[in-house]
Amino acid sequence: MIFFSKLTSQSSAKPVVEHSSLHLYGVLCLLISFCVSIAVFGASTQDKQWFFAVSLVFIAGYSCLIFQKYLRPILLAATVSLIPLRIDFYLLYKPTGFIATSYPGLPVTLFDLMLLTLIGYWLFQVLKGEQKIKIFPSISIPFLIYIILTGISACWSADLALSFSLWALVIKSYVAFLFFANQIKNEQDVKIVIIGLCAGVLLQSFVGLLQYTGIESFAGLFGMPETGVKESFQGRYILSRVTGTLGHPNTLAKYLALCIPAIFIFACMKLRSLPGKLALLGAVAGGLTLLLTMSRGSWVGMGFAMAFVFFELLKRYFNSRLKSFILLSLILGVSFIGTISIFEDVRVRLFEDDYRSAQSRIPMAKIALNIIEENPVRGVGLNNYTRVMKQYDRTREWQSVIFPHPVHNSYLLITAESGIQTLLVFLWLITAAIRLGRPAFDFSGSSLSLLQIGWIASLSTWLIAGLFDRDYAGSSIMLWFIVAMIAATSQMSFSKQAQTVKPNNRINRVSIKAVRDYGGSKSIR
Repeated sequence: MIFFSKLTSQSSAKPVVEHSSLHLYGVLCLLISFCVSIAVFGASTQDKQWFFAVSLVFIAGYSCLIFQKYLRPILLAATVSLIPLRIDFYLLYKPTGFIATSYPGLPVTLFDLMLLTLIGYWLFQVLKGEQKIKIFPSISIPFLIYIILTGISACWSADLALSFSLWALVIKSYVAFLFFANQIKNEQDVKIVIIGLCAGVLLQSFVGLLQYTGIESFAGLFGMPETGVKESFQGRYILSRVTGTLGHPNTLAKYLALCIPAIFIFACMKLRSLPGKLALLGAVAGGLTLLLTMSRGSWVGMGFAMAFVFFELLKRYFNSRLKSFILLSLILGVSFIGTISIFEDVRVRLFEDDYRSAQSRIPMAKIALNIIEENPVRGVGLNNYTRVMKQYDRTREWQSVIFPHPVHNSYLLITAESGIQTLLVFLWLITAAIRLGRPAFDFSGSSLSLLQIGWIASLSTWLIAGLFDRDYAGSSIMLWFIVAMIAATSQMSFSKQAQTVKPNNRINRVSIKAVRDYGGSKSIR
C-alpha cells in the first residue's frame, strides 16, 4: 500500500513539473515577443537605418539560436563584414570642420557592439584558463607608445572633448588588433575572415551600384544620411563617385583596396571550392566598385599591390624573376590600356582637367610643413589641425580658406598634430608588421606564405594611398585589422615550422625558441 502510494505520487508529480515548465516557457516566449515588438515599433519611428539595424540584430540573435554549432565562425565573419557598415550612434557629436576620421565625435557602431560581445566572451575564456592573451610585443610596444604620444598631444588641443574622442578611437583600434590577432589561430579561421571580407566588399559593391544607378533611397538603409554619390568636375564632364556606406569615395576606395589583394590571393588558392569562388566574385565586384569611386590615390595603391601579388605568383610558377617581370609588364600594360579603353569615366578622371584638385595637395602640404617647422615635437594637438591651420597658411592660394580641410597626406597629418616622434613610432610599427611577414617571401610552396603576401599587399595599398589622402592611421580599424592578420598568419607559420623541428637536442630546442621569439608573440593568462 505504501509502495503504491509512493508510485502514485511520483507518477502524478511528473506531469506537474512538465506543466510548470511548459507554463514558464510560454511566459518567456510572450515576454520575448513583447520586447521584440516594442523594439521594432520604437525603431520604426526613428530614421530608417535604425529600423534596419534593429532588424539585423534580431535576425542575428535568432540565427545564433538556430545555428549554435556554428556560432563562433558566424559571429567572427559577421564582425569582419560589419567593419565598413556605418550605422552609428554618437555618444558625443560636435559638428566641426575637421573630418580627418569622418567622425565628428565618438560613435558607437554595430561593429563595436559585436566586437565588445566577442571580447567579453574571449576574456571569460581567458579567466577560465581555456585561452591565453598573446600580446605580440613587436607590434604592441610601438602601438602603446603611439597611443601614449597621441594622448599627450590631445591634452593641448583647442577642443579636448573632440581630441580625446579621437584618442578613444585609437585605443579601440589597438583592442581590435589584439582581438583579431589572438582569435585567428588556423587556416579555417582565415577562411572565415575571408568570407567576412567578401561579404563586406559585396555589400559595398551592391550599395555602390545602387548609388551609381541613382537608387539611393534603399542604399540609405546601410549608412549615414549624407551617404550618396559625390560629383567631381573633370574638364567639361561631371563624374559620379560612389561612396558605399562610408560617406566618402576616398574612404570607400581605401576599404576596398585593403580587402581586394588578400581576397584575390585566397581565390587563386581555393578557386575550386565555394569560398574560393565567393572570393573571386568579391575581388571582381570590389575592383569594379573601386573604379566607380574615382579615387586616383587608391588606384595607384591598388596597382602597386596587384603588381606585387602577380609578381610573387608568377615567380613561384616560373621560378624565374626575369620571366616573371616580363610577363608582369605585359599584364600591367594590357590591363591599363583595356581599362581606359572600356571605362570612359576612368579615362576622363586620369587625363581631363581636374580644376587643380591634384595640384591643391601642394599648398596643403606647405601648410602642414609650416606647422611641423614651428611645432616639430609638440605638434598642434590631436584632432586640432583645422583649428590652427589658418595661422600657418602662407600660400598664395590661401588654401585654408578655399578648401578648409586637413592636409591630404596621412603622414604629414600625424606629424603636424602629434610631432615628429609620433610619426617615427608609427613607421616603426609598420616596419615591425612588414618584418613579421618578410619570411613569407622565402617559402614558395606554403599556402600560409601566399596568404601573408596577400596581407602585406593589402597593407601597401593604405601606405601608398596615405600619400595622397587624409586618413588618421590610429583610428583606421581596417588598417589594424590587416596588421593583426599579418601577426596571426606569422604566428601560424612559425608554429608549423617549429613543429617540424624535433626537440631532441639542445640545437633544435634553441631553434624552436628562436622561431617563437621571431614570431613576436608572448602570452599572458
